[in-house]
Amino acid sequence: MGQGQGKGLYSQVGAPIDDEIDQPESFIQAVKTQSQQHVLRAKAALGQDLDIATNNNETDGANFFVFGTDGGDSSHRVVHDSETEIKRSLKDELAWRIFVEGDDAKERKLILIRMSFDRFHLPEQFSQAGFRSGDILEYIVHGELKWALWNREEIIFWENGVIEKRAHRNFPHPCRKLPIIIPPNEEGPSPTDIYINATNENSGLDFSNSQAWASWCVTKNHNFAAISTEIIHYLELPDLGISERFSSLDSLMCKKVEYEQMGFDEVQKYFGVKQNLRGIVRCVQ
Repeated sequence: MGQGQGKGLYSQVGAPIDDEIDQPESFIQAVKTQSQQHVLRAKAALGQDLDIATNNNETDGANFFVFGTDGGDSSHRVVHDSETEIKRSLKDELAWRIFVEGDDAKERKLILIRMSFDRFHLPEQFSQAGFRSGDILEYIVHGELKWALWNREEIIFWENGVIEKRAHRNFPHPCRKLPIIIPPNEEGPSPTDIYINATNENSGLDFSNSQAWASWCVTKNHNFAAISTEIIHYLELPDLGISERFSSLDSLMCKKVEYEQMGFDEVQKYFGVKQNLRGIVRCVQ
């Protein structure tokens, strides 16, 4: 299945659906300046010469930033992929709901929901933007929406099976706060419970992506792990009138991430939906 080219352009909530709103120039420059600082810190940690660039244009394009605490090259690399990483159009966003099949096959229980999208903020703006401990943060790398968890002034994130904590001032990606993703009639976990789950490296569970990991942290539902189950789960895309069934929650989350990376238009083409079928949902086997 091909992925849409040129997708993943970000915008502010409340913008007309067909308009792409660029972040202010000062926002872009702040990201570039922060990125330069990360490069200098990384070089200093590795004992390299600090060849400070005098040409501001040298920050354009894709740059790798290496973070390590032991003086060596870390296996964790964060990529800043130019301006396309910090803006996105609302027309690319996919609202979704996730259900699990009940004891009666005709019944479905809602377990996660995402119907709205906030704006992105630089790390130094988190407190001012009302971020609170236990919030799920969303950021983008190569068009993929990844999730992390916020705890006071640190970000806890999952990357290829490794859980890491980093002071928010050292996190290079603008983030947005997810609205409450558990059903409104469910009691949410406390920030302490989320922190304990997020920092538990001995859970014995493997995950396929950061969204599945963060979902487990806030629900403690083991089915988000990369395991096979006999329970049917459903991914509903209400704005497209589509509902898909999956044999595991893990496979559902992987497909959801893929759809998000494609963007609304490409997913609509994939399913052959020619118009918005809001309110009418058909199940795709």
